[in-house]
Amino acid sequence: MQENTQSYWKRVVAVFFLGWALMYANRVVLAPLSMHIGAEWNLTNTQIGLISSGFFLVYTLFQVPAGVLGDILGRRVLLLYGYVLHGVGALCSGLVGGLQAFTSMRLMCGLGQSTYYSTQYAVVSQAVPPERRGFAVAVVNSGMALGMVLGTWLAGVMVYRLGFGWRVPVLVLGAFTLLLSGIMAVVVKRDAPAQGKRKSTSACVTSGLLRIYVSTFCSMYGFYAILTWLPHYLQVERGYAGDVAGAISTVMPLVSVPAGIAAGRMSDTLGRHRLLMFMLPASALALFLLPATEGTFGLLFALLLYGVTGKLTSDPLLVAMVADITTQDSYATVFGVLNFAACAATVLAPTVTGWVSDVTGSFHFGFYLASALSLVACASLLGYKEQRKEVLFVGTRAQRGQGAGPGFRNG
Repeated sequence: MQENTQSYWKRVVAVFFLGWALMYANRVVLAPLSMHIGAEWNLTNTQIGLISSGFFLVYTLFQVPAGVLGDILGRRVLLLYGYVLHGVGALCSGLVGGLQAFTSMRLMCGLGQSTYYSTQYAVVSQAVPPERRGFAVAVVNSGMALGMVLGTWLAGVMVYRLGFGWRVPVLVLGAFTLLLSGIMAVVVKRDAPAQGKRKSTSACVTSGLLRIYVSTFCSMYGFYAILTWLPHYLQVERGYAGDVAGAISTVMPLVSVPAGIAAGRMSDTLGRHRLLMFMLPASALALFLLPATEGTFGLLFALLLYGVTGKLTSDPLLVAMVADITTQDSYATVFGVLNFAACAATVLAPTVTGWVSDVTGSFHFGFYLASALSLVACASLLGYKEQRKEVLFVGTRAQRGQGAGPGFRNG
């Protein structure tokens, strides 16, 4: 039985790793194609940013409802229906011909993706032993980095090297997304809907959780400023060719994969808060250096530093911190609120950064704003009292099936 349980959580981590990879590939594939999309419909940078912001507005608005429904109706059902809808929206984004239809499909894609964060992290937090939680979440999160590389690389190769139209990589990713939906249906076990009275929503607004929400919002802002605009910035302001800009943009996510997994494993023994107090100021420095340095060497250094300390590396620690202080029956709801805070930044960052570039004629001030918010992310966690690992995990194996409270999992 124990061997089957261990095998199950590893399969879940693997399939959710791939789930994030395709989620992010479908998001970032449009970034290196923004010049082509803008040229087809004669769009300004602000209008291009609004398409991305519209996607994330829908994604954000449905985070909390999706989390609540996941805890009530069952996480697997919501997870699968949402992922299929995401795949349909992604595929149709490459099939439709008009701007209005394209925008509608991006909104559908955002709606489908909105069910993923809360439900899959609830499944992971319940399936993975607490003493392996930081490591497991980091592995799952590293799929985001793979997706960034995959989406950027696919667009660069297929459009800038092979000469295909911008719709081709969008169609390819949409088809693979629908295929993965079927694999998820096989791997993820059925779960029973919650029974009895729901817990008060006050469980989502404790002092510790509020600090984590603020930190998540601020760190996510900088990440999505880069995610949305870096390839465009490299081409327009730094003068790099499209394929070279795409290659440079993959540096940060590639570095974040081993860095994130290492940080997750370290957090299981050293504590999450201690590592974050180092990583968040370092990521602020990286965002400042991105526009401040001249030449390719300085640019690569800034991206390497952000890859080691930025959102893709710090986010698994924040997710694990939430799981450590939240009871099982509230997992999906609390993760929905957490991602709502994060997604508020994803709505603002693309449009605000694009607007700043239109007003000032440069993306520099947009990146400086992102740097300042990363410092706020660090400040919000000052004074946070983390439960010590030896207290949190004592008796884990003996009590794993007894609902021992925050930090323990049932069955």
